[in-house]
Amino acid sequence: SQVYWIGQISGLIGLIDNHNISGEDISKLYVDGAEDKENYRAIREHVLVGLSKHNNIALVVPGHPRLGVTIVQEFEKLAKDSQIDLTVYPGISSFDAMINDIGLDPLEEGTCIVDANRLILFNYTMDTALNYYIYHVCSIGNTKTDYLAPQTRNRVSFLKEKLLQHYSEDHNAVLLSAVTQVGEQPDKILGTVGDLDSLFQKVSFKHSLFIPQITPDRSRINWEFLKLI
Repeated sequence: SQVYWIGQISGLIGLIDNHNISGEDISKLYVDGAEDKENYRAIREHVLVGLSKHNNIALVVPGHPRLGVTIVQEFEKLAKDSQIDLTVYPGISSFDAMINDIGLDPLEEGTCIVDANRLILFNYTMDTALNYYIYHVCSIGNTKTDYLAPQTRNRVSFLKEKLLQHYSEDHNAVLLSAVTQVGEQPDKILGTVGDLDSLFQKVSFKHSLFIPQITPDRSRINWEFLKLI
């Protein structure tokens, strides 16, 4: 068996050492400034080489594999066209960590999780009565992996223009990060929609953008339903 991992994953090295399993950090294959698709191709090919040598391969990535982890989709496509047996196991997502860090029940006020590029591309209509967690705000309109300096080619103006269609300039916008290591503290960097350019000078690949809800007007209340509950 062989374990590959990408990024910093607390406790993993000790775990594989205790079970006498071979492991390798392949984070170096995710090259800063390279095309997203090229990085994923390099990771995919490296794992395939490992499959020629080992019966079982585990690829471990931070977070939940169903929440914006593109490499999982890459391997699912590959498995459909080959004899590879693929099992995807759940993990603790950044969303889980962030709602815990800010003490917010996503059901209590309603919550929307959305990718920044899809929000802009498809011009989704936003419901300001919901809290929004906007992912991948470090690579807006950019196919490069500028994780060391995401400000380089991050086209924040497109997201700002979209948000101003629904929110006032002074509406709060918060960069949140999930804790990934013991002793680390989550980021809660406060700004406003109108000053998104300044706020995003502090953005990194670990951040998502939180846009808090606007309390719904009483005119939206279904009074007949309210009587039942």
